[in-house]
Amino acid sequence: MGRVLLVTQNFYPEIGSGANRYKNIFTLLNKNGIEADVLTSDPSYPNASMYKTDEYWNDIYINDKKRQIFRIQTLLDKQSKSHIKRIMYYIEIMLHTYKFINKNAKHYESIIVTSPNIFMPLAIAPLKKKIEAEIILDVRDLWPDSIYALNIKWINLFKPVLNYLERYIYNQSAKIIYNHRGFKNHILKRMKIKDKPLLYLPNSINKEELNSVLTKKVEDFTVFYSGNLGFAQNSDELLGIAQRLNQLNIKFDAIVYGLHANEFKENVRKLNLEHVTIYDVLPRLECLKFMKARHLSLSLLIEDDIFMNILPGKIIDSISLGIPVITNIGNEASEMINNNFLGYAKEKASIDDIIKNIQTFKLDSEKYEHYCNNCSDYTTKHLVWDNNIKALIELINKEKK
Repeated sequence: MGRVLLVTQNFYPEIGSGANRYKNIFTLLNKNGIEADVLTSDPSYPNASMYKTDEYWNDIYINDKKRQIFRIQTLLDKQSKSHIKRIMYYIEIMLHTYKFINKNAKHYESIIVTSPNIFMPLAIAPLKKKIEAEIILDVRDLWPDSIYALNIKWINLFKPVLNYLERYIYNQSAKIIYNHRGFKNHILKRMKIKDKPLLYLPNSINKEELNSVLTKKVEDFTVFYSGNLGFAQNSDELLGIAQRLNQLNIKFDAIVYGLHANEFKENVRKLNLEHVTIYDVLPRLECLKFMKARHLSLSLLIEDDIFMNILPGKIIDSISLGIPVITNIGNEASEMINNNFLGYAKEKASIDDIIKNIQTFKLDSEKYEHYCNNCSDYTTKHLVWDNNIKALIELINKEKK
């Protein structure tokens, strides 16, 4: 098999599910005898200053393969709060990606490019007839739907163009990967060739992580939230739940970063919530240990129909660690959680719904242990990268239609 190029905005040492997904794909492809390189940007999520020390550069295997990692240098800042500046940044990324692929595609048999952001796929799609490398699109989120859900008024002016671009990248790709079952029908509706090879490849945990996170639970029953508090997350509801848990003397621990993180921290401080503790952001393995030591995971998205149909990476992390999840997401994600008894999921669940189910797990130890075991069993069957990578290798090897 020839070389594979992975094209992703987010990559090691960044935190977040996108970076972790491609860290695992890069590592396991190379360990399985497939030479894989990465084209990515400099680490900056949630902020670039985190990566100026060695704390997050802790993967010896990837550090030794730095010659296979090509980092795009940009003049503009990805984390600007200005929507216009962020779009200009993405256009800059798109131009750099186009130049790199145009020059280097001859060295690769397959190019796996992920969306979002859509600008990297848009840089590669026009080159389809010019390059011999096969384009494989990895859909991690439905774009531009997730942009529409943010209610940025001027974006709506460009809906026809954005919808066209979405269909364009699907149809220019030889094969498509998606990380949530709920995306499949959405993608199929926009494809001209319906029998194009598709692969469901969920975010997962690797065996090394599973073996490294063995730790005791904290003594008091503790709910936790770990992750981004950005445009898509319901920070107001999270604060409301924190207040209710505090009133019930139930411990609530949080690791938060992103757009609304400082506001959330300040509100917790002002309200003097004695049973709520905010922790600093941690490297992935330390964060997994933090999660494993607690009892219930909380995941909240803003109550928009689009966001109700996604599956946050932190939910997968929690289930992978044997921790039941409480969440307000719906559709196929909630079916997965409820049908397999991995926690409680209800679309647009109220604070009362969430608190009631937290209390149920706290008071019913037999039910809690049963759900923990279900999470572990489900992980063994479906959520281990070392097993799931085999399906990706099969897809790469599959002949073009």
